[in-house]
Amino acid sequence: MKKWIIAIIGVLVHLCLGTVYAWSFFQAPLVESTGWSNSQTAWAFSFSILMLGLAAAWGGINLPKYGPRKLAVSGGVLYALGYLVSAFSLKYNSLFGLYLGFGLLGGTGLGLAYVTPVATVSKWFTKFQGLATGMVVMGFGFGALLMSKVLAPVFLKLSGGDIAQTFQYTGFLFLIL
Repeated sequence: MKKWIIAIIGVLVHLCLGTVYAWSFFQAPLVESTGWSNSQTAWAFSFSILMLGLAAAWGGINLPKYGPRKLAVSGGVLYALGYLVSAFSLKYNSLFGLYLGFGLLGGTGLGLAYVTPVATVSKWFTKFQGLATGMVVMGFGFGALLMSKVLAPVFLKLSGGDIAQTFQYTGFLFLIL
């Protein structure tokens, strides 16, 4: 039974992380509020996905050394901090800060937190390995839907359309979770 609870927690972790794929929801408001081009703002997402891959590779190699709890918590905190640094950067119109926050910090957090539930659940579930890992990865895909259809619209409405404050709300929510 404990294994299934861990799998469900893995789904919830991936649900938060999958929100990265709702970037396109933020693209137009970012361009409109900052005056940056689509290309300039899209680089933040590109850096994030690059760091996701690099950090996941590093995390996969070092998972036995640090353990799943440390990597998952570190990754979650970095992902949340990525949103918070991005919020600050958007408030002060710093494109470099957006790259640093959403790209470098957030992407590194994504990679560390992504690899942990997938590797752990895959290792623990010998009988239902495909089902368990499939559930966890499903959470990642569902996160984009949750962000673009629920969280971001609610946060944008609460903030009066302020994209920086929307990122701040998202960062605090993920820090709490």
